[in-house]
Amino acid sequence: MINSTDILKAAELARENTVPMSRIRVINPVCDHAEADDVDLELYHFSFSVCSMKVRAVLEETGSNWRSLELEPGRHENYKQDYVSLRLLSERGRTSSAAKNWTGISSVDDAGFDALVVPTLFDAASASVIADSLRICLYLSKRSGASIDLVPQGLEDDILKELRIVDKTPHLALLYGANPSGDKRPEMFRKGLSGEHERKIEAVQNAYDRLVDPSPKLKVAYEAKIAKEKAGLEFVSSPKNMKSAVAQLDDLVDQLADRLRRSGGAWFFGEQYTLADLFWGVSLFRIEYLGYGWVYRDVDERLPVADYADKVCQRKSIINSVSRWPNHPNSSFVEKWLRGAPRQ
Repeated sequence: MINSTDILKAAELARENTVPMSRIRVINPVCDHAEADDVDLELYHFSFSVCSMKVRAVLEETGSNWRSLELEPGRHENYKQDYVSLRLLSERGRTSSAAKNWTGISSVDDAGFDALVVPTLFDAASASVIADSLRICLYLSKRSGASIDLVPQGLEDDILKELRIVDKTPHLALLYGANPSGDKRPEMFRKGLSGEHERKIEAVQNAYDRLVDPSPKLKVAYEAKIAKEKAGLEFVSSPKNMKSAVAQLDDLVDQLADRLRRSGGAWFFGEQYTLADLFWGVSLFRIEYLGYGWVYRDVDERLPVADYADKVCQRKSIINSVSRWPNHPNSSFVEKWLRGAPRQ
């Protein structure tokens, strides 16, 4: 049984040894500053991670003060031993099997638990570590004092079902692999991600070789990560696999259009904005960002998805936590949502 003292110590080590002080800042969605001593929530995240975007948007929607510990993927800071050890203290890290395969989907339910990724939330008030974006978002939505009820009573099961559908979007495949029918990703990804899996494999191996007195579970986490990235290299190198990922996206969007037509209101479940809208907003932003907006904009039957995307992607939480988050690279496909949008 892991006690709170062990968790607090692990959180302290991760904070001190993973992120430089220059990249640690306190964020208050309501005003321009918050006292550091008043902040219980710490989020390890990447600027460009879809899963990180979901969590940041929930923090924005709920009006939460939080400490941003933004990692740089190019420096492979998420492979550092103290950070990985912290993730392994989460409920997911303790009970889920390690992810060794690569399907193009980041859902823990489908792919297994990867101890070397983001996001990770630490709540000092409860000495809790949560290391799965879906669970983090649900956890934050249920905290007392939230400024919005993102999971209203009576809709819990329906919302959870929708969140799990969103999590089946093959975002990793669409980012790292090229569409065999025409690669429309921004040039920085078409060129910059070439050889990325090889670079990750080398970095994980180097981190593994530097482990200090690792536990068997820690060693398994690194070994699984190497196997997973090798599988990722094989996946994105296969036109057949990439065609399958695009077909999966096509099917998800087709079904989404049907459900939106039945919603009977401004948002997914009527007139109330929920966590399902937030998840779909982040997901549709990334889909359009990478040049896949044609899957719903070029098909008349799917135009409800286009209308929904145009609305949800201009919500304040998406603007602040995704498209205008510092260091988030630009894409011509999403400029329409930023034109004229005030800096909020």
